[in-house]
Amino acid sequence: MSLAQPGDPPRVPPVQQYEEFVEADMYQQLMAVAAPNEADVDVHHVRHAIVIFFLVFVFVVFFSILLLTIVMFVFFTC
Repeated sequence: MSLAQPGDPPRVPPVQQYEEFVEADMYQQLMAVAAPNEADVDVHHVRHAIVIFFLVFVFVVFFSILLLTIVMFVFFTC
């Protein structure tokens, strides 16, 4: 590798700057089409409620079994 001398041309050409910015065309969707109707929202909320109920149920069952196991271990090993 050689050092650059003051008269050497640049190794990488300079980036060309443009005066105007061109933005790509973006698809525009109407808000009336994008917004869900009330029936879809209600079903969505019901699904969330079912999922949360199931997760809480699994959490309670798991920790109940864990607590029961710990209590049995403490009482039956002493």
